[in-house]
Amino acid sequence: MEHTMNNDATTPNRPYVRVRRIVILLLVLLCAYQIALAQKSNQTASTSTGFTLTTQVTEYDDKGNAFPSLATTLYFSASGDWRSVGTYPNGQVLETIYLCGRGVYFHDHKNNLLVKFGQVGPGRPGPTTAEALLANPNFVRTEYVLDRLAYLQRRRLEGLIEETYFTPATGPFPFKRISYYGRFKRVEEPVNLTFGEPDATDILGADYTVIEQKPPHVGDLMNRVQDQPAPQYPALAQAAGLYGKVELQVIVDETGQIISARAISGPPLLGEAAMEAAYRARLVPVEKDGKPIKVTGYLNYQFQPEPTATKKSGGETRNQ
Repeated sequence: MEHTMNNDATTPNRPYVRVRRIVILLLVLLCAYQIALAQKSNQTASTSTGFTLTTQVTEYDDKGNAFPSLATTLYFSASGDWRSVGTYPNGQVLETIYLCGRGVYFHDHKNNLLVKFGQVGPGRPGPTTAEALLANPNFVRTEYVLDRLAYLQRRRLEGLIEETYFTPATGPFPFKRISYYGRFKRVEEPVNLTFGEPDATDILGADYTVIEQKPPHVGDLMNRVQDQPAPQYPALAQAAGLYGKVELQVIVDETGQIISARAISGPPLLGEAAMEAAYRARLVPVEKDGKPIKVTGYLNYQFQPEPTATKKSGGETRNQ
């Protein structure tokens, strides 16, 4: 009788033990599957000769409304050279060219020049490994992005949370990025990734004349502005309630014209308008030894909400 009772007491535990073993086995198989995928990604990365990555940037306001703001294409060569081309909805083009071991260049569209903007080390950007991405202290988890296993890293900056996805094959280049700032969100979403060596013209574009002398940095250029047309306040930015200061990093040529501009701070939706206005500005040329030279520096553009009518309660009208 006691023997029968012990069997009845232990029987309910057996299915539980079986389920637990099955769960553990599934977890082991899942881990093995993830490792196999990572190894496959590493093999792809080590044999890839280059790639082309197309990304769409979209801004979201605090109500979830979407505002497409930028489309970018990154051409990466097996040599380590790469070119990034960003096109805004108004046709404004932002272009950066990296020549391995030589420097970072911006394109002077007016004179068809490549102007050196920064130095680079002798190293070559290239594929990384799944192990390195997993070991990063900012690593959070893996997810599939555009049918590829991506490694999410999260970091917090001043007023900003940035979630960036990397893949072994695309190395140090962000595969996807989501930035949260206050009530707003910016999403850089991959649209297409193809592997293969880009054409030489995709890296260097036209037959540019390369200016290897890096322009000296002179800091704030606001006191040299002769003519600074006001930027047009984007309707989408107004609808989203965006305002504030945009700071631009610019290259100014010998005539006082801005030949390259890019936003380095401020609401991204306003950066496009600020850059467009900067290309129409004129500055007093900077001279060295009595001769005008190219320089780099900063310009600021302030965006304020449109003036509002006097409130019925008798409040003051807010000026622009």
